[in-house]
Amino acid sequence: MLDPDVREYFPNGEAVNQALRTLISLFPKNHESITPESVE
Repeated sequence: MLDPDVREYFPNGEAVNQALRTLISLFPKNHESITPESVE
Protein backbone atom coordinates (compact mmCIF):
# COMPACT_ATOMS: atom_id res chain seq x y z
CA MET A 1 0.00 0.00 0.00
CA LEU A 2 1.25 3.45 -0.86
CA ASP A 3 1.35 6.28 1.65
CA PRO A 4 -0.96 9.20 0.81
CA ASP A 5 1.89 11.58 -0.03
CA VAL A 6 3.40 9.05 -2.45
CA ARG A 7 -0.02 8.27 -3.94
CA GLU A 8 -0.26 11.91 -5.04
CA TYR A 9 2.54 11.22 -7.53
CA PHE A 10 2.12 7.48 -8.12
CA PRO A 11 -1.55 6.50 -8.17
CA ASN A 12 -0.94 2.77 -8.61
CA GLY A 13 1.68 0.03 -8.56
CA GLU A 14 2.36 0.29 -12.28
CA ALA A 15 3.27 3.97 -11.91
CA VAL A 16 5.64 3.08 -9.06
CA ASN A 17 7.24 0.29 -11.11
CA GLN A 18 7.75 2.59 -14.09
CA ALA A 19 9.38 5.24 -11.91
CA LEU A 20 11.66 2.66 -10.32
CA ARG A 21 12.64 1.24 -13.71
CA THR A 22 13.55 4.74 -14.85
CA LEU A 23 15.62 5.26 -11.72
CA ILE A 24 17.33 1.87 -12.14
CA SER A 25 18.29 2.77 -15.71
CA LEU A 26 20.39 5.62 -14.27
CA PHE A 27 22.50 3.29 -12.11
CA PRO A 28 25.87 2.00 -13.29
CA LYS A 29 25.57 -1.39 -14.97
CA ASN A 30 27.74 -3.17 -12.39
CA HIS A 31 24.58 -4.05 -10.38
CA GLU A 32 26.24 -3.41 -7.03
CA SER A 33 23.78 -2.61 -4.29
CA ILE A 34 23.83 0.88 -2.91
CA THR A 35 24.24 0.70 0.83
CA PRO A 36 24.91 3.42 3.38
CA GLU A 37 28.44 2.07 3.71
CA SER A 38 29.09 2.31 -0.04
CA VAL A 39 28.05 5.97 -0.15
CA GLU A 40 30.61 7.16 2.39
